[in-house]
Amino acid sequence: MRLNEFLVPVSDIICNVANRFDTELLHRAGMLINDIQGIINPLVVRRIGQDKYELIDGVFGYYAAVEAEKIDPMRCELINAYIVERDQEQNIANQLEILQKFSQPESTVSNSQPTTESVTSPDVINQILAIVTQQSKQLEQLTRQVASLSQIITSQHEELAKMRGNISNTAVAPPTRSEPKSVLATEPESVLPVAAESVVVVSESQAVLPRITEQQVPIAPKPEPEPEPEAAISELIQPIIPEAALPEERHPPIILESESPEGRRLHALNSMNKEELASFLTKLKIQKPIKDALWDVRKKGPFQSFQAMLKIKGVGQATVKKIQQAL
Repeated sequence: MRLNEFLVPVSDIICNVANRFDTELLHRAGMLINDIQGIINPLVVRRIGQDKYELIDGVFGYYAAVEAEKIDPMRCELINAYIVERDQEQNIANQLEILQKFSQPESTVSNSQPTTESVTSPDVINQILAIVTQQSKQLEQLTRQVASLSQIITSQHEELAKMRGNISNTAVAPPTRSEPKSVLATEPESVLPVAAESVVVVSESQAVLPRITEQQVPIAPKPEPEPEPEAAISELIQPIIPEAALPEERHPPIILESESPEGRRLHALNSMNKEELASFLTKLKIQKPIKDALWDVRKKGPFQSFQAMLKIKGVGQATVKKIQQAL
């Protein structure tokens, strides 16, 4: 099973090693833990019951976490730690034995006995404190940068709000209706760009208006008379041209088709317009030149019989029979 890191309440951890560390050093370490709300070397604990843990490694870190909880209980109530399960205890014990030997001076490693208690050298503690101090300074610098950016954003929001307020308060003035000014006789001559001869004074109480000559405003040409309606022209022409001289309208001869089946089919063919005839012949798979030729003959007059189609170039008995059967 993989070793996972958890946040464990400091008050739920039991440490069987007495606190013999310097009080001032512990307080300094607690302040640093409080600044970043965590410890860079997590504690190692084993579960001994429900919500209860026993410290295996990290005695100094545990007492520093206790000091951090005293400084600010709300921020430092939890501490990051590795929780060792029962099947992992032997492996963790062997690792701690090797790590503790190499973390002590050589003179003490040869005489030291294997133990599961955590012994941290002052050099390691100083290195840890230096790293934590550096991280704390970086955090303070980032905090100042965030504060300055927040001020800039706030000022920009205020400027935008002012601009919106100015735009909403600015009302578009309605267009003023200019009234014609009356030019009085007592007004200076420089006001009117017209000659004195073109001004007529009616009375003292009335306005003096300039008389516009043809040189000032060109006279528009008179509109030409509209042409008379066609009905009026026809009435004028009718008595001039005698009715006998007018050509007679020629209508196609009315063909009385019989009520036989062939006559009804021929009537259906003659009743089709160009689009209907083209669609009908397309369904019969008749080629386009023949379709065009049939319509050219058909638009001149109705077919008198199906046999009359044989006179069209390209139309044979098979085509006529196909048309008859399809109608």
